[in-house]
Amino acid sequence: MGSERDAEAWRIATYMVERTRSSIFEGDFETFADSFTYPHTSTTEEKTIVIKDMEDMRRLFDNVRASHRQMGMTHLSRETIAAEFKDEDTLIVVHVNHMMAGTRRINAPFPVYSTLKRFGDTWRIEKAEYAIDKKLPFGAALEKGQIRKPLGSKEDAKD
Repeated sequence: MGSERDAEAWRIATYMVERTRSSIFEGDFETFADSFTYPHTSTTEEKTIVIKDMEDMRRLFDNVRASHRQMGMTHLSRETIAAEFKDEDTLIVVHVNHMMAGTRRINAPFPVYSTLKRFGDTWRIEKAEYAIDKKLPFGAALEKGQIRKPLGSKEDAKD
């Protein structure tokens, strides 16, 4: 199409994908948390977790960052591959995550399908679907829905 509307969808999508990438990679919880609606739904192939509030998001944020450290991740790259308005206040976005430890790829790139909602002039991520192997540390963190217990805790070891 190439319309102005397509360009606007792409601009919003790339901004939000980069905003969440940089905030999680740099440890900026406030910016990261402000990028989502509450409740927020994150889904893997086998599990859906609902992040009800900022406290839940803080736990997830800390656990995902811990899994990044555990994997030795030194670089997180996200490539936006699709952005399309569903209606005036809903944007569907697909991006691919690339996680690296130096020059070594940590795992195969995986897509994330997100639904963004507009609130006034602000866009937030309402839900995200992750297509990632649950055997990998990051996939396991999401799969376990680790918003209630710290990664590596005694409670985590029981799961």
